Amino acid sequence: MEADNDVWVGIITANTEGQERPVFCAGADLKAINSGKAGDLNTRKGGFAGFVYRERKKPVIVAVDGLATAGGCEIVLGADLVVATTRSAFGLAEVKRNLIAGAGGLFRLPRAIGQAAAMEAILTGEPIPAERAYHLGLVSRLAEPGAALDEALALAAKICEAAPLAVWASRKVVLAAAWADDETLKKMTTADFEAVMKVNLGGAFNTLQHAASILRPSGRVVNISSVAAFTGFFGQANYASSKAAIVALTKVAAREFARQGTTVNCVAPGFVETEIIKDMPADVTRTFVEQIPLGRLGQVDDVVNAVLFLCAADTGYITGQVIHVNGGFYM
Repeated sequence: MEADNDVWVGIITANTEGQERPVFCAGADLKAINSGKAGDLNTRKGGFAGFVYRERKKPVIVAVDGLATAGGCEIVLGADLVVATTRSAFGLAEVKRNLIAGAGGLFRLPRAIGQAAAMEAILTGEPIPAERAYHLGLVSRLAEPGAALDEALALAAKICEAAPLAVWASRKVVLAAAWADDETLKKMTTADFEAVMKVNLGGAFNTLQHAASILRPSGRVVNISSVAAFTGFFGQANYASSKAAIVALTKVAAREFARQGTTVNCVAPGFVETEIIKDMPADVTRTFVEQIPLGRLGQVDDVVNAVLFLCAADTGYITGQVIHVNGGFYM
């Protein structure tokens, strides 16, 4: 698929026609695993089923009509988009067989649906119904029984209406957005660096451009930077640089917008208890908390309150400033 220039999107599905209790995929052959031949189920480039760890630039949609459990669920989690029928379900049943899910499910499922829901599914081995998976964010589109492939084809056609190079580059940035996917400076390519700069800095710049024509006198603009812009974190040259550039952009915009009475300021959050932080190992989180004088992670409301302060009617003489919301981590 990657080598075929005429193929822009891939679809993985299973033939469940006529099955009373359809199964998309129930994972690996347990007989092969018990006989010591589990390695035969993997490939060097793709891992389990030749797919779950396969590097690619083109998006893959999985069309599920039935149960996707164990390795079958891990195949689903290795795809970019999931279309499922209402009779489908997703689970990691390995614990019921005295096994451990080893094809990415243990860290991909929490990313897809959140730690609490994933923890329950993983520790009980019970499947998640399609409708709940849809509401949790694992499933992109729901379809009636038997219609998963048609819906996946419609979704693929919609993707193919867009420019392929833009689709592939955007997919790469989305996948790299998670904390665990940061690369160290020596491994980072120029393209990877520029992609993050375009999203973080380019997004703020484009927003400011549009805001300039619609903001009323005495308007308020608040950009969001990060403590990383001031401290620098190992392996985050792209992220820290983009957030530092937000500060410089704020100061330039503050001077230019002042002519119309609009203030432009910036909030730089520290470690805030979001899903990304929750997914970090406990010992890593504890190390950060120990360096925060107030002794706790920030909350979303802490950041919101700082933004609201800068937007208030009686803060019109504050512009070009950065408010640090980090519990004293950086002073």
